[in-house]
Amino acid sequence: MSISYDAMKVELAKFKVPSIEAMVGKLNEIGIAGVVCAAIAKAYPKDYRKRLRALSEDMRRLLPITLHSEDSSVSSTIARLINDQLFPVDEFWLDDEQMDYRTDATIYLGLHQYRVTYDEFTEMVSTDPRELSEYAGFPLINCLLGGWLDEDFDRYWKLYNQRFKWGIPNPPTLPGRDYYLSVRVFKRELKQRGIGPLYAMFLAIDGSTGNVFFDFDYEMDIPPTVTPATLNHLHQEWQRSRPFEKECDRAYDLIMTEPQIYIKFLDAYQASLRKRKGQ
Repeated sequence: MSISYDAMKVELAKFKVPSIEAMVGKLNEIGIAGVVCAAIAKAYPKDYRKRLRALSEDMRRLLPITLHSEDSSVSSTIARLINDQLFPVDEFWLDDEQMDYRTDATIYLGLHQYRVTYDEFTEMVSTDPRELSEYAGFPLINCLLGGWLDEDFDRYWKLYNQRFKWGIPNPPTLPGRDYYLSVRVFKRELKQRGIGPLYAMFLAIDGSTGNVFFDFDYEMDIPPTVTPATLNHLHQEWQRSRPFEKECDRAYDLIMTEPQIYIKFLDAYQASLRKRKGQ
């Protein structure tokens, strides 16, 4: 038996009239969902339907009756799809703060946590060395050699040498501005000493790997937004970052197990310094 006209009017009256802002927000969210679906289909053409199952199950949330909701499970599902199928999203936005693609098309990337900013370096320097992680020894020696400390170089060098057991009690003389580090030579020198993976870690700490998931800096860079080209690029960047991450893992293994690692690293560093032309 078909529904009567009067009954239909009663059911339709239950729908609240949405505001223009709510309608625009919902359309924005639908548009973002479409772009993400297209990116996943391009990345995984054989099984993209299976990968999009979570969104298909959540599509009922796009009905007009949900327009007045303060949050959106659809946006949360889209963020999870990006994270699981294309590239990682910062966990803060997945767990503690729900992304809302009705008003914001920004992507907050889940980065490889190797890069050290100047603010992070100054925070480490102001921290009691006993409270620093064992992994802090290598970033600190890189920053010190890079001239990040304006004063008390010798004191801090001796302090960290004792804390992290560098085996280098006498602080090295830093080169003047008329010298530079030849990264090409440095890579070769590290390899010759059997500690080649440290080159990857060196680039990652410096933020100069050439890969966004290692080099992105929220203090300086603008977060990307959801577009077909951006999603495709970030997916490819994430895939390219994985072998480099494994090299960094090997570097950490060396740092934690090779007793002469810091001595060899400093020798390679000093052997790679070159005088600038005209100086």
